[in-house]
Amino acid sequence: VKLDGASVLDLDEVKLNRPFAQLNIGTADLAAATAAGYTVDKVEVEIPEGVCDVLNLWTGEATNSDETAQGRVFKKNVIVDPQMYAFPVATYNVAGEDKPLQHLAMNYLLVNKDKTTHKVTLKYFAGNREKSRTFSNVPAQRNWRTNIFGELLTSDVQVKVTIDPIFTDSYNGNGESGEFQP
Repeated sequence: VKLDGASVLDLDEVKLNRPFAQLNIGTADLAAATAAGYTVDKVEVEIPEGVCDVLNLWTGEATNSDETAQGRVFKKNVIVDPQMYAFPVATYNVAGEDKPLQHLAMNYLLVNKDKTTHKVTLKYFAGNREKSRTFSNVPAQRNWRTNIFGELLTSDVQVKVTIDPIFTDSYNGNGESGEFQP
């Protein structure tokens, strides 16, 4: 598109989509884990396949370089202060009680055009002590946000996964939400 001084660009006709999916992992039991003597100070997210690192801007296709063909580990996650950035889902209901959720990890995944499912392993550390949780069939799609949440640190059964068709915030408005049970 070539624009000159007299041209007007109608922004209602321009559709921008993010070429990545957002993956959020949150927990309702961070305080309970701390009270039990396991203070989480670092987390990592590992996705063994399906995450790309090369995007062809002409075709929109995402592919893997040799470096990511064996999977991707996101090591720079930090426990987020909930006052600074709230988890996309406000609360998690456990036995009739709404518990607030806290971010453990937020990652952006470059994926291909179609919705994909992934195995996701969350590793969480208290000093040099490591524990992990693995989730299977986690959906990811471009321009969508996937949320994994529950009592992830103290329970093996209380987990929920949702996928939102758009990122909702003050810039994007509100969208509908779908749910997926692993």
